[in-house]
Amino acid sequence: IEMKIWQKLSSDEYAFRQPFLQEAAYEMQFEADLKKQHQIIAEFITKNYSDNPRYYANQVYHYEKAGMIEETISALNLAIEYTRSTFKNQKALEFINKYLEIADDEKDKIKMYLIKGEIYNLIGEVQSAINSLTFGLGASTIAELYNAQAPMLAKLGDIFQKQGKIEKALSVLNQSIAIAIHQKNDDVQAEANVSKGRALWSIGKYDDALDALKHAITSSKQAGNKETEALAYYYNGIVYRDTNKYDEAVKLYQTSLDIFREIKNDRLATYPLYDLAVVYQYQGRLDESWEYFSKAADVYEQIGYQSGLSAALLN
Repeated sequence: IEMKIWQKLSSDEYAFRQPFLQEAAYEMQFEADLKKQHQIIAEFITKNYSDNPRYYANQVYHYEKAGMIEETISALNLAIEYTRSTFKNQKALEFINKYLEIADDEKDKIKMYLIKGEIYNLIGEVQSAINSLTFGLGASTIAELYNAQAPMLAKLGDIFQKQGKIEKALSVLNQSIAIAIHQKNDDVQAEANVSKGRALWSIGKYDDALDALKHAITSSKQAGNKETEALAYYYNGIVYRDTNKYDEAVKLYQTSLDIFREIKNDRLATYPLYDLAVVYQYQGRLDESWEYFSKAADVYEQIGYQSGLSAALLN
């Protein structure tokens, strides 16, 4: 075989018999050298810039080119977390897709389908969100990872109730709650019960809605999830508002507002701010109503929510 590859020119000199063999050999050598260079660069970045999110994408690129899968996945996790937290949603989706291409662990991949669905829902690509969550549910069934289904079902149920598909939403949310209770997962129980309460409120089942929201408050407190707790108080307030129990509604809105302010979530704080203004208007407390409309308008202006700003100013 060696004689077919090499041609002896002298006692200490050989040449490739075919030019393409020479090119292939050089390419293999070049590829190995290039991988090593990528590894050196990736490790240098990790050592010197591990705390700098601007370099996460560089880590991903060089570790992948070096063929270091474990390190690439670790870098992708950092990149996904950073891009999500800074609302660079399209970039986050790119990193997630790359993660799904190279990862082997089914449990981690299913988690990524959930995150992908959440991002699509956030940016208004609702059908893509449903597709991603449905795919994740299918993958979890095939892998027999049924415990991973509760948060995906909760997210799907929330989407369905926002679409007005109430029967479908309630079915999915009840499945999520049942799994979450079995798992003792208070976070998912709270999230699913908030969506369930909203779904029941939308069809006028106020007592059932209050019961679901009461469970949401209890679960969110146990989980230490202040945001979901505040949302549960807020939607409780809506139910009381729609049953003309304005004083109770005001107390619940105020509790919700206090929690949102505590966790410094200005965007969600506009929910109870605006509704407090509306209830005060119903009660004829016009000075207080205008005060809260103005506060809501200030936040809307800060976050660039033009339609909310217009509504607040018109009132």
